[in-house]
Amino acid sequence: MKKLLGLLVFLLGACTSEEAFDKSQVTVGLGASPVTKDAHKVTDNISRAVIVHLYDGLVAITTNGSLEPGLATSWEYKSPTNLMFTLRQGVTFHDGQLLTPEDVIASLTRLKNTPESESMYNKIKSITKVDDKNIMVNLTVPYPSIVGYLSHAKAAIYPKTLIDQIGTNAVETPIGTGPYIYEEWVPGDRVTLKANPTYWDGAPAIETLNYKVILDESVRAIAIETGDVQVVLDVGSAAVEGLKAQENVTLVNFKHIGVDYLGFNMSSPSLTNIKLREALYMAVDKQAIIDTVLFGMGVPASTLFDNRMFGALTEPDDLTFDPVAAKKIIEEEGLIGTKLTILANEGARSKQAEIIQSYLKEIGIELEIKILEWGTYLETLTQGKHQLFLLGWSNSSFDPDSSLHSIFHTDGANNNGFYRNLEFDALVEKAAIELDPKVRQTYYEDAQRILRNDRATFFLYARDYTLAFKKGLEGVKVIPTGDHKLNKLEYK
Repeated sequence: MKKLLGLLVFLLGACTSEEAFDKSQVTVGLGASPVTKDAHKVTDNISRAVIVHLYDGLVAITTNGSLEPGLATSWEYKSPTNLMFTLRQGVTFHDGQLLTPEDVIASLTRLKNTPESESMYNKIKSITKVDDKNIMVNLTVPYPSIVGYLSHAKAAIYPKTLIDQIGTNAVETPIGTGPYIYEEWVPGDRVTLKANPTYWDGAPAIETLNYKVILDESVRAIAIETGDVQVVLDVGSAAVEGLKAQENVTLVNFKHIGVDYLGFNMSSPSLTNIKLREALYMAVDKQAIIDTVLFGMGVPASTLFDNRMFGALTEPDDLTFDPVAAKKIIEEEGLIGTKLTILANEGARSKQAEIIQSYLKEIGIELEIKILEWGTYLETLTQGKHQLFLLGWSNSSFDPDSSLHSIFHTDGANNNGFYRNLEFDALVEKAAIELDPKVRQTYYEDAQRILRNDRATFFLYARDYTLAFKKGLEGVKVIPTGDHKLNKLEYK
């Protein structure tokens, strides 16, 4: 323990007692490094943890998943394809400029034309100015998901002057209307934000919000114990019991609207064989992973999202853990000795990969594990340089289209499995424009049955997440999508 504490001090830097109790600042321990400052290009939850404090969108998501006003005080459908937003008045950007309809038009136009976001917003035909207080979002077709999508961290509003300057290039110096102002961003190490004194929803009580990248779960846990950090947004499951005994730490639990899964690159020649995918599915015990890696803090998953969200498929999967049947398939298909590679990032997923490796060895499959840094990991997935991979998905707009279209549609921005099924695509596309909720529900259920029949991915579990705070630090706004808001934090 003494050696580990010494390592922590070396990694994080010594901290004087005066600094440790400086109530004007909070340091947040992150499990990976944010990869982008540009909300329109964000595809990962670590970057979103920072971005949601720099920018606002027209719509915000609440603690129960419902939608509430953001930079828009209200919205109203003028027709099935014309949605008018009334803008909040007197809002200023971090550079002092007043928010105008022109800023919203420029931002949403850039958003819908950004490759990382296009699939979510490409049904926006145009955005027009009604008057100085209102803008109209004109859709190509009825699109019931659009308001939810505009609550996503991607849908940030930038000043038009910034967009005119950078065009499609990535944002390097963030300017938003959010509760915190960008100060410093050192990749792989830290991010520093300063409170926005003119924030429309009240200036944060915490003047400085620091994010510190601490990859090791045990080191993050020690950091909250010793006071080197005051917040940990994702406490490793192994550390939860130990932190419960710490009088100076408060734990907050929440049920995440998302799952972790074992993905298959369907463009890999080996994985085009559905019999192999079925065998992999039956070879691995999800509960064992939950018990070993998560210390029981999770439940097995068989679909992409649970019944808290519209569109959920609730019927059980008929394919379950059965290593004997899995090995029989491998033998009958002549696949004994097949070599596969699995990608994972540092932390819990590397441990999951080892467990999966041991299970596959039992049925005659050799699995090589490659551990990559988070940014490199995401880049590798987009390039298709993988076979199996471990990833999680949070439905950040609380709408099924976000998940099903983004991950599994042929043109989905996060289709890292390179899955392609035209029948599935058609169902998701029809659901996206269907205004009748009952019909839309049927489309989503049928689409998920196709995913299940194709064994397009192996859903593992839904985690129970735990956040840790220094005792006396209160006011977190826990969001079921994981985009927690820290701007109301203060020491009591």
